[in-house]
Order: sequence, then C-alpha cells, then structure tokens
Amino acid sequence: MQPDPALLRALSLSSADDISLHPHGGSNFTNTYSLSCPSGKYFVKTSTAPIAASMFLGEFTSLQNISRVAPELSSIPIAHGALENGGHFLITSFLDLPTGKGDAKQLAEGLWKMHNAELPDEVQGKGYGFGVPTCCGDTELDNTWASSWQEFLVERRMKPIARACKDLELEKMVDELCDKVIPKLLEGRKSKPALIHGDLWSGNASGGKVFDPASFYADAEFETGIMELFGGFGEVLGEYWKLVDEGADWVQGEKERRKDRVKCYSLWHTLNHVRIFGGSYRTGAVEAMAELKRKYNDAE
Repeated sequence: MQPDPALLRALSLSSADDISLHPHGGSNFTNTYSLSCPSGKYFVKTSTAPIAASMFLGEFTSLQNISRVAPELSSIPIAHGALENGGHFLITSFLDLPTGKGDAKQLAEGLWKMHNAELPDEVQGKGYGFGVPTCCGDTELDNTWASSWQEFLVERRMKPIARACKDLELEKMVDELCDKVIPKLLEGRKSKPALIHGDLWSGNASGGKVFDPASFYADAEFETGIMELFGGFGEVLGEYWKLVDEGADWVQGEKERRKDRVKCYSLWHTLNHVRIFGGSYRTGAVEAMAELKRKYNDAE
C-alpha cells in the first residue's frame, strides 16, 4: 500500500520504499493503519470527512495532555496534518494492545492520576474547557473556556447537543433540565478542573491503555458518565470510586446525588448518540430526563 507523501515528511523519510503500511483495527469515522519504518512502528489514522482536520487536531492535543501527566495510559502523538492526496492524518506511537481492559486497579489508578494531575501553566485560572475543539464521534465540541463547571456543562455541552438533535421536544426538556435540575445536582459540589479522556466507552480502552480521546478540563465525574452508560467498566469504576472516596467526609445524601450527576453526564452521551445514530436512543434520553425531573424538580 503506497503511503501519502505527507506521511513520509511527517516521519522524515526520503522514500516510500522504507515504509510498510497495512490496514489495522477499525473505526466508524476514520481509516486506520499500522506503519513500519526504520525508526519504528506507528499507528496512523486518515479521513476525508469535513471535520477531519478538527478531529485530528483535537485528538493530537488530547494525547499530548494525557501522555504528559499519565504516560502509562496512552500512546504518544507524533504528527497530524493534511494529506497531499486529500483528507487529513494523525500519527501516534503504536500500542500492542491485548484484549480486555487489563488490570482494573491499574487502569483506575491511571485515570485517578490523570484527573488529579497538576494543571499546566497555560491552563491555570482558565476554568473549564480546552485549547482546541475536540470530537466525540463526529460531533465537534465547543470547548471555549468557562469560569464555572455549571456554565460549561449547560452552555457548552447540554444545550448545544440538544439543538444538534433537531428535536424541539427534546430541546425543551433539556432546557428545563438545565434551568431547574442541574443547579440542584451541583449544589454543594466542590468542582475543580481535571483533565479527562472525554469519550471513554469500552471500545476506547484495552490492556490498561486508553485511546481515541476527546479531552477537555471538566469536573472529573463527567468521565464516568459514558463508562456507566455503555458498561464494561464495572471493576474499574469500583476501584476508581475507592480512590475518590478515600478519606472523603460525605454529607448525608451526597453519594446519592453523585449517582444522579453521573446519570446526567450519561445523558449527554445518549443525546450525542441521538444526534449521530437517530431516534433509537431517544427513549433512553427522555426516560433519564423524566427520572431526574421527578427527583429534583417535582420534589419542590
């Protein structure tokens, strides 16, 4: 398979004869390859999608941040850019991934380490957000900084995804959730910005590693929403919550409220699936909002 000249330049190679490029793995939104050359083995993604440039910039920047604070968790980003023959590319170090999540405690500790890492100087004082847009599936996310977690959650995540679903009834329900339920869910929560993976369903973790991130600085609990929604992380989450709860002085009822916050964060991913895949996920989104509304709005 002939590599695009842009890949040669990115790896400082003078000849395609030095490269072996083969399809590897799979993705709904990109083409994926293994690339071997004299300097080593790499993982390559390409795409001609309209959002490919933004998608790969976001993933490259996400991996830069993750590998800096928790190098044991992820691959190392090498390069990204435009292909000469159309589309865009991302190159990272190659991970030989076994099947399964790997040791649950090890992965939980890696996530906890990432979530509790010291913020880099360029992020200090900015609040919640990220320096570039990222993509969750093919949904491009606005990561413009916000000073509070509630503002970011409402204005950068919940309301935009509801509008993107192009469903006026869903949009109205999300607006009510944002106005009347989310403030109660976050009441008393001492949020602080934490680097998260952002799209950690079970297909994006293997052998103690995580990949395909859509990172931003969030309340760390947001990470667990998709992990709970699609399953596959039972033991990992058990170990993770042990680390979070160690030494915590819980106010009565706060653990229950945490479970409901996680349901709200799961809801965002359900709505994203409504946008990407259509109405089959709509019922779950409506039921989740109705449950939260009964508990936190109708209880007034």
